[in-house]
Amino acid sequence: MEHREAFYKAIAEKRNKNYNTVSLTREKYAEIISRIDFLQENPHIKKYRKDYRILKKYTVLTISVNDIHVRKLFKKGTSLRFVSVDEVYDEIHSIHRLRGHAGRNIVMKELDTKFANITGEEVQIYINMCANWINMSPYEAYNGRKPSMGISATNLPKEILKLLETEEQLSGALHVNTDDLDENNFSANEDYDRNLEDIWQYEDEEAEFEKRFDVQDESKSALVCVSCSKQTSGAHICRKCSKPCHAIAPCSVPEFENNNEGYGVAVLCQLCSRTTNIYAARSKAKRSQEMQAQRMLRNSAKRFKPIAVGKTVMVPVPEVDRGRTDFRNITAVVMEVDEHAMYKLGTTSGILKQRYTRTQFMSCPAQFLQAEDVPNNEVSLREVANANSLGSGQGFFKCNCLKNVKFVQRALQVIAGNHFLNDPNDETFIESITKT
Repeated sequence: MEHREAFYKAIAEKRNKNYNTVSLTREKYAEIISRIDFLQENPHIKKYRKDYRILKKYTVLTISVNDIHVRKLFKKGTSLRFVSVDEVYDEIHSIHRLRGHAGRNIVMKELDTKFANITGEEVQIYINMCANWINMSPYEAYNGRKPSMGISATNLPKEILKLLETEEQLSGALHVNTDDLDENNFSANEDYDRNLEDIWQYEDEEAEFEKRFDVQDESKSALVCVSCSKQTSGAHICRKCSKPCHAIAPCSVPEFENNNEGYGVAVLCQLCSRTTNIYAARSKAKRSQEMQAQRMLRNSAKRFKPIAVGKTVMVPVPEVDRGRTDFRNITAVVMEVDEHAMYKLGTTSGILKQRYTRTQFMSCPAQFLQAEDVPNNEVSLREVANANSLGSGQGFFKCNCLKNVKFVQRALQVIAGNHFLNDPNDETFIESITKT
């Protein structure tokens, strides 16, 4: 009774410092059950936000406790039960004792499968208090001995442990020098050496037994089907991985050669069969892609015939490289064709920098350009388009005037025309009119 009161006192102190919304008092527990019953009996009554939270979180079920039917709260959609604060101590105490005074993690793992509102903080409080009640740590209660570290966990006698201070003394303790010990400790050290020999002999025998046991386990594991991991007679072995396998589906795929069936027939395990099918599908996909590429090349070769050197062609100009009123194509002549069927084209402005494939230009029936007319300098397609443009290339020069633009342009044209009649070689005037 004192333990229960001390536990709930510690819980109350924690709750005062940090409000715990998971814990339910007995009155709150009964209030939630009655409210759920009322809402279920009156489904058309007006519900508040709190009612929706309760209906979403809780459900009421009738269970049997000590042959008595009681109604308890459960987490909706699960089998986890809510407990009131008065039941927390009893539930933790029963699980803790059942698990042999286990620690917090083991107790919490068991509680999480049964209850919905018992926290790890409450379990930790109980375990800390339990260590004081039984006058031993949880480790000592669970394992039956105090925790030991270092050489204190060995079988060395306490008389020798008290004399050890360095590693050299520890290594020398295994081979005790009787000259350094008095007559009273001689018999004890002799018995200790004899015990060490017995321990080593026992460990050697145990290691040999484990080795034989492991060999037997390996021999047993060799008779396990590689596909289903069940025991097999070993009559059938996969021809690819050489591991035992059942000769029936779905463990293996029989491979009959010359209609040979029965004992020892060659089989292919399910894993190797799946791997073989994967590689076969990959090879088939690769061959299909290669065939598709060859078919596309054949169709392209039929549609686009090779063009000889010196022929005139039309090269399309992308919209970003030309103005709205410019030509969509430029005239070029084939200068060279390399071994990869890449064409070197020349224009009146120079040789185009990039190489073109046969599908990137069209043949021209007439001969508009000769190879001798191409300058020996490299230019881009945009530069050629700008040189052949009727305007300014990629765009227009726009006037910022709000009105009377037509009259100004007409006046300039009239002035320019009269001036050319008087002095057609005045370059300064021509430049000023162009800038205007």
